[in-house]
Amino acid sequence: MINHLDQYILEITPSKRTLKSAQQIKNVLNKPIANQALNIVGTSHPYNGVQLYGWKSPVPLHKDKTGFILFMPIEITGTDTLIYQEQQIELQVGHLYLLDDRKPHGTLGSGNVVSLFMGSYQEAELTDELFKEVFNQFCSYVQ
Repeated sequence: MINHLDQYILEITPSKRTLKSAQQIKNVLNKPIANQALNIVGTSHPYNGVQLYGWKSPVPLHKDKTGFILFMPIEITGTDTLIYQEQQIELQVGHLYLLDDRKPHGTLGSGNVVSLFMGSYQEAELTDELFKEVFNQFCSYVQ
């Protein structure tokens, strides 16, 4: 499952602290990587707070096998499209997305993406209250 939760759109300009952290992630993503490796600055699991992570597209199809995650791109260089089974969604800065990372997913594009991240969650936890709480935590994180 991939859902674009388009009722949750960040309209806050990220703070200088957040932008500095995003730049550090982009610096790592721009370094050469080993053949067949995923160019991802990852997250810690399990972790209950907001995390900042990023990737350099294209990212080949892969499974993370943790469950449902929520993420919100805060910087996209160029365009980036999320591939999930038969779906393709062009990612937008400041928009909230829900993804079941136990299924194959990847990206198409040529740039870097830096994103806020929370999860993973089980399907029974996926409620409007959770989405609102995560969105509020993302808003607080970037201020």
